[in-house]
Amino acid sequence: MKRRFPTLAVVAVFVVTLGCGQATPPEVAEVEVDEVEVDEAPPATVLDGTTWHALTITGQPSAEGVTSTIAFAADGNVSGTAGCNNYFGSFGVDGDAIVFGHMGATQKMCVKPEMMEQEARFLDALSQAERYALEDGELLIYSTGFDDPTRLVPSSDKAVVSGSVFYRERMALPPDAVITVKLVDVSRQDAPATVLAEQVIEPEASVPVEFALEYDPAAIDDRMSYAVQARIESGGELMFINTEHIPVITRGGPTEDVEVLVHRAQ
Repeated sequence: MKRRFPTLAVVAVFVVTLGCGQATPPEVAEVEVDEVEVDEAPPATVLDGTTWHALTITGQPSAEGVTSTIAFAADGNVSGTAGCNNYFGSFGVDGDAIVFGHMGATQKMCVKPEMMEQEARFLDALSQAERYALEDGELLIYSTGFDDPTRLVPSSDKAVVSGSVFYRERMALPPDAVITVKLVDVSRQDAPATVLAEQVIEPEASVPVEFALEYDPAAIDDRMSYAVQARIESGGELMFINTEHIPVITRGGPTEDVEVLVHRAQ
């Protein structure tokens, strides 16, 4: 049995934020492309059920605090975070050849330009993918037009600090509010904190707002102290910031259900 599989089709989902903070229904656009035949039921591969995050994208290192991921499902679908937006699509494998099709993504604009730049590189690398390899525990995806592959490692190599940011004031966040949450090394009081992970969130609702900070366990020293910091800004102006020390990971610090209380900036 054979089915027709698109070499590349793009589905763009546009989310338009109105002044009241609500979104219009998504508009979907499809692009006609050539098709090739692959097996109706894709054979099981080592990619099925795995999740990866990018170390480099076509030779360029991932930006600090920006994560691009890909999860392969056994039914031939893929999904993940490109760097700013979430994306979804399908994939097909034939030997060492790989192709991604029906790729779509949300279309929100993120605050940091490096997030959008990395996202564009990552999605472009997937759209131009031609073959893959597994070497030394890494997934290498080779794309047309690039000498260097996109190098990914299993997401199981990453650890996560998760929780929520909240405040006690009875008020809604403005539509342009941005929440920045960081995992930092605060061991040295005489030096600036070292950022191990950072997440920038454009909340769609009021607090509490959940966060998940991925970090490399190899970067953690049990002798050191780590903390979560959070701030909320609107129009470039600081609205809320946490003032208490919130320890995590080492010395009995939690990694789940971390509550970060932020206070109104003076």
